[in-house]
Amino acid sequence: VVHFLGAHARSPVRGVPTIAGSGDPVASAHDAEEKTMEIEGGCLCGEIRYAVSGRVSGVGECHCSICRRATGGPYTAIAFTSTRSFRWLKGEATATHFRRPSGWSVAFCPTCGAPVPKAHDNGKLWLLPAGGLDGDPEIEVLQHIFVGSQAGWDVMGDGAPQHEAGGPEG
Repeated sequence: VVHFLGAHARSPVRGVPTIAGSGDPVASAHDAEEKTMEIEGGCLCGEIRYAVSGRVSGVGECHCSICRRATGGPYTAIAFTSTRSFRWLKGEATATHFRRPSGWSVAFCPTCGAPVPKAHDNGKLWLLPAGGLDGDPEIEVLQHIFVGSQAGWDVMGDGAPQHEAGGPEG
């Protein structure tokens, strides 16, 4: 099971398909749902900034109770990129990490509290909070995971596949 914030991965890349021909794992089911882009992002206050130069997966949304509590919303929306496509522009050293005993973790700006990217436990991916990307990267929702624990007030209407637990492989 690959949980979007990296804590529930049973193996380094299980459940995270690769970009065709690259060998880099990203959470994308089809090449058509990956985009090569040059895009920046950051936290709400601007103290942390980052850039992506390469392929970015579509968005996965996790509706588990932990992600709801971490975001204050109905889900967390995460896109993935390879380690070689990601770079910090400023504020890397100020990013704060919180890890639960289970291994689930999140990175955020200590000033404004906004989620910021974090390296996946497998060391090959960066998890990008989709809402932190500048502008509209025009990426689509690929799947919803842990919908079995979604909040009663959370209504999904985008037609993306929904998985009771962690996704198509678990």
